Amino acid sequence: MEKVREPAAIAQDVLLGSLTKICQEQNDVEISMQFECNRKFSSVEQRLDQRSPIIKKFLLDLAKKYETPGRGVLDVACGPGNDSIYLVHGGFKVFSCDLSDGMVEEMRTCKQEFINNGCKEFENWSIFKANMIEIDAVIDSNKNLPPQYDTIVCLEAIMFLMGDQELKKLFSCFEKLLRPGGVIVVDHRNFEVMAKTGKPVNGGINPFTAVEYRHIAGVAPFAIYGPAPEQKPIAVFLAYERPDGSNLYTTSRVFTREQITSLAKSTFGENCKIQILHDLKDESECPPEGTAIITYVIEKPLE
Repeated sequence: MEKVREPAAIAQDVLLGSLTKICQEQNDVEISMQFECNRKFSSVEQRLDQRSPIIKKFLLDLAKKYETPGRGVLDVACGPGNDSIYLVHGGFKVFSCDLSDGMVEEMRTCKQEFINNGCKEFENWSIFKANMIEIDAVIDSNKNLPPQYDTIVCLEAIMFLMGDQELKKLFSCFEKLLRPGGVIVVDHRNFEVMAKTGKPVNGGINPFTAVEYRHIAGVAPFAIYGPAPEQKPIAVFLAYERPDGSNLYTTSRVFTREQITSLAKSTFGENCKIQILHDLKDESECPPEGTAIITYVIEKPLE
């Protein structure tokens, strides 16, 4: 029997949902979230350069290590598909999904433009619409999609989930869709440190993307705290300035290392392998207070 949720936990999710809706209204989300993908790219090289060399090498090497015949890479909540594009270009069969109609359409347009320009490898790029916490049902209902994958990528996405229940549901989907011996890569911004210090790490800049969203000077991040007695930070509100000078407002859930590792073990078993990276470096090379993004590499045990 599923545990009955405490009223305080339900209230937290309602509050976060309201703040997220306010942020979306302020951003005019169907326009603002497509800022990156609506720019016109004059070459394949320009589109491939939307992510930094370190993240590209990391994902390409990982996909190669876990590749088996007939499956491929599943890129979940992938936005305009910046990671999918270089994985396809690297020779992998990639299945990409996002909940936004605009993002899905952008990927399909990009795919056709690449094929028209002679990049035939993009014929192996499958694109579909799905909510990440319902992706297993979408895949089950589509006979053109494999039931399981070698590698599942979910980057810069879980911070938009509304709470623990949605995160648990997402990991349940991952467990179903990942082949035994396969690997998941999931990450999140270091909002835990941000909530404690009141300052964005590295100015709030993502070290893995070519598009910079700088934290607005004078607007300090503020944290939303849970109920007593723990009173832990559950979300962070942030204000960014886009490269075009407009503002972006976000409310992001605070997930911790302990929370993610505990959920991984309860989902995949105590014997699952978990590697934690700080800005894709070993923890000893990059202390938590200086880490912008925490990445988890989770390997599903062989049956």
